[in-house]
Amino acid sequence: MKNHLALAASVAAFLCFLLFLTVSGLRFAPAGVSVHVDRTVEAEDARLNINTASATELEALPGIGPALSAAIIQQREAVGRFTEAEELLDVPGIGEKKLEAIRELLRFD
Repeated sequence: MKNHLALAASVAAFLCFLLFLTVSGLRFAPAGVSVHVDRTVEAEDARLNINTASATELEALPGIGPALSAAIIQQREAVGRFTEAEELLDVPGIGEKKLEAIRELLRFD
C-alpha cells in the first residue's frame, strides 16, 4: 500500500511537471543550443477584401445577395479599387444601414 501511494505521488508530480512545461512554453534543447520561442502571433485578418472578393464571397456578407454582389463588382470594375467603406454608398442598393452592417467585415487592400 505504501509503495502504491509513493508511485501515485511520483506520477502526480511528473504530470504536474509536464503541465508546467506545456503552460510555460519551455522547450528542451541539447546543451549549448539556445532556443527562443516567439509567442507573438499576428491574428490572420478574417475580414473580406472587397477589392478581390468574388460574387460568392460577397454574398456571404449579411444582406448581400446575387444582385448586390454583381453591383459591387460592376462598380469596382468601372471605377477601380475601393479605398474606404463610404465608397460603397455609390453602389446602387447600398445605403447607410447596409454599409454599417458590413463595414467591420471588410478590408480595403
